[in-house]
Parts: sequence; structure tokens; C-alpha cells
Amino acid sequence: MDQVLAWLREQNTSVAEVSCVVARGGLLKPLRSGTYAIDAAMVHDAEQGERGVHPSNLGPILGKRLADEAGVVGYIVDPVSVDERLELARFTGFPALERQGFGHILNLRAAARRAEGDLGKPLTQCRLAMAHLGGGVSVAAVDGGRILDINNANDEGPFSAERAGGLPFGSVIDLCFADGATENTVLQMVLKESGFQGYLGTMDLQEVEAMSTPRSQDAWNAFVYQVVKDIGAYTAVLQGRIDAVVLTGGMMFSTALAKAITDRVQWCSPVLCYPGEEEMEALTAGAKRVLLDEEQAKHYAEEVV
Repeated sequence: MDQVLAWLREQNTSVAEVSCVVARGGLLKPLRSGTYAIDAAMVHDAEQGERGVHPSNLGPILGKRLADEAGVVGYIVDPVSVDERLELARFTGFPALERQGFGHILNLRAAARRAEGDLGKPLTQCRLAMAHLGGGVSVAAVDGGRILDINNANDEGPFSAERAGGLPFGSVIDLCFADGATENTVLQMVLKESGFQGYLGTMDLQEVEAMSTPRSQDAWNAFVYQVVKDIGAYTAVLQGRIDAVVLTGGMMFSTALAKAITDRVQWCSPVLCYPGEEEMEALTAGAKRVLLDEEQAKHYAEEVV
């Protein structure tokens, strides 16, 4: 909060001049997509971290405090806990466990809105296979703006800069029971020390591209292979009838990576590439839609699914 207030002073802006506050949503209860007014129940759930501890949980907490100080409404937009998946997408094969739907929802929804313009048809009519490639990788099937299915980037799908992606569970069980293993050490390995970081000792894609060893080429090709394979799987969710494959996220600043993926998926549809995450812009756009009466703000307790 001190840093936010100091930044406002640097911009010669007082809290009293703020029209609204918009913050990142955290690991909240499963919600429908949209812009939400921050309320006490949302702040409580973010503080408790019942669905996980993540820095984004601070978003509603800081947003509410700043909004109260400014005397305005605070909002969050398309938090990671948005879950509008098909019921079939929740099954794992083991009744005690359900597939989780966390993902890069804010950026995926913003990229879908951009695709709406480029395709020249309303989002409600667009069918998209989407991939967010960044620190984590989220691949999704989107129909009419609704995310029908998505991999949880922490434990499914392709590996990424530092995450392992989907792993053979028998080997994971062995890893968990190895000498000296703890919950924290295993999570550190699969979420922070895997992917390109694990194979090549760096999570910087530019450094990976600059390498010319057989190991680096194999890791690069394996990453492309896994992303393309998942795009194919989520295209199948949409029965192969899609308007576009949409690639987004920080990794898409790499023209070589964008081309490698595009070359392998363009047979099924046009490919749209939107590099970067643009999450601050997506937050701003969500709040503006409410302020301009283009969209009604949702209420947290009413939209839990």
C-alpha cells in the first residue's frame, strides 16, 4: 500500500482524484467471467487462502483498502479462479480428485476480445483454441467467450520456463517418498526448477534461443511439440470447428517460437498471435466497461459456481 500511494504522489495524483480502483483477482472461489465489485466476502477469502496462497491474493485486499480510502468502488477482472468449464472437463478418473480450472484467464479473455475484432465477428460467435505461453502455459478451448476447458498450468499441460507441466504420477509418487523429500522441496522442484530451467539452467527464452547445443535443440523442439499437441487436444474439444488458434503471453515475443508453433497448427485454422500479457490493460478495460455502463459489475457471492 505504501508503494501504491508513493507512486500516486509521483504522478501528482491524489487518492481523491481516483475514479475507481481495479486489482488482480486471486485464488478465490470458482466464478463466472467478468468484472466484480470487491466486497468483504471476497477480501476474507483472499486473506484465508483456502484455495491456495499466491501473490495475486493481495489484489482484492489492497484494492479494497485503496478504494475505501478514495471513496470509490474497487473491482477485480477475470480472476484466475474463473471456472466455466464443461462438467465433463472436471473428471480425473479418480473420484476423490477433480481437475482444477485455474489458468491465465485475464490474458486469455483479453486476447479473445482482440480476436473478436480481427475475425470480424462477435465474441459470442467465436470458437477459439487458445494458448498462453509465459512462466506457465495455459491451453484452452473457448466457445462464445466461455472457456469450456483449460489445463491447470501448475500440474497439467506442456512444461514451461520453470514449471514441469504434466508428469507421470507413479514417478511423482516415488519422488515424494525419496529420502529427504518434503512437500516444499517437491513443489520447488516441479514449479520452479523444471522446464527450461531444469533442462538448460535458464528460464530466459532469449538465452535458450541463443544456445546451439543438441540438448537445447531437443528441449526447444520438445516444448513446441507439447504445446502443439495440447492445441490439437483442445481443438478436438471444439470438434475441430474453430475460427482461429490464438497464441499469446510473453513467450510470443519470440518470432522463432511463434513461427514454429504456427507452422504446425495453421493447417486447421488461421493463427492469431498477440505477444505479451497486457494484464494491466485488461484490468483497465474491464473497469472502463463498467464505468461506461457497457457491462454490469458482478457480485461475488452471487456468481460462485
